[in-house]
Amino acid sequence: VWDAKAVDNNAAYINIDDVLIKDFKADTLEYTYEIPYGTESVKLTAAAADSIAKIEGGEGTFKAGETATIKITSGNGTEKTYTVTFTQAAPPVSTDATTVDEARDEILRVITKRQDGTVC
Repeated sequence: VWDAKAVDNNAAYINIDDVLIKDFKADTLEYTYEIPYGTESVKLTAAAADSIAKIEGGEGTFKAGETATIKITSGNGTEKTYTVTFTQAAPPVSTDATTVDEARDEILRVITKRQDGTVC
């Protein structure tokens, strides 16, 4: 008797810090996840859609520059491999006027400083 579940090698989900990865679809095999600035690492969890299937790499902690590989093997032995590549978000750009003014003032101090150490 043919068992359709025996060929199911799909992931049910791929979560990052307990939130479903953006635009997750069982037939999409490659993802990129941008780790928020100031966050050192994130936790990945994944599960197979079929309880008969075996999963490797379904849990782990990852940092920017690393790639998670999740391999799901169905009951009949067919495999599907998902990858999640982790990048680091850039630091936020400050629009705080005080910070901008302080930076401008510091630049002016540096460029107007004379060779003898006195300021113009």
